[in-house]
Amino acid sequence: MWEKTTQFLHYYMAQLSSVKQWKTDEDAIDFDYTVLLHEFSTQEIIPCRIHLVWHPSKPLKVKYHCQGPQAPEEASGIEEGSAAAPTTGLTNY
Repeated sequence: MWEKTTQFLHYYMAQLSSVKQWKTDEDAIDFDYTVLLHEFSTQEIIPCRIHLVWHPSKPLKVKYHCQGPQAPEEASGIEEGSAAAPTTGLTNY
C-alpha cells in the first residue's frame, strides 16, 4: 500500500484486528497480524494479512497480502530487511 499511495490516495492503519504468535523450533519470533487499512478519499477499509519472522542472527522477513473489494490481487509480496539473505518459504501462513 505504501507503493500505491499518491498525492490524492492515502492509506492509514485503522485497526490491528488480530495477532497470533507461532511456536518455532528456533529462537525466531514468528507472528501473523491482520491489519485494517483505511483509504482516506474513498473511505474504503482494506484488510491486510502480515506474516513476520525475525531471528536475531537473520534479517527480518515479512510476507503480506492486502485485498480490497474491487481488486482482490491489490498487493502481496515478500520483503526482507536490509541485510537480506535469499528468500525462503514461510510456514504457517
